[in-house]
Amino acid sequence: KPTGPPATKPVPVYRVQLDGDDVLVSLSKES
Repeated sequence: KPTGPPATKPVPVYRVQLDGDDVLVSLSKES
C-alpha cells in the first residue's frame, strides 16, 4: 500500500535474492 505521495494505488511487490553477481526474483506476489 502507498504510504505517501506521489503513489496513489498499490503495486505488486516481489521477493528478491542476491546470489553473488546474480539477482533472483520470485515471480509470486508477496501479500
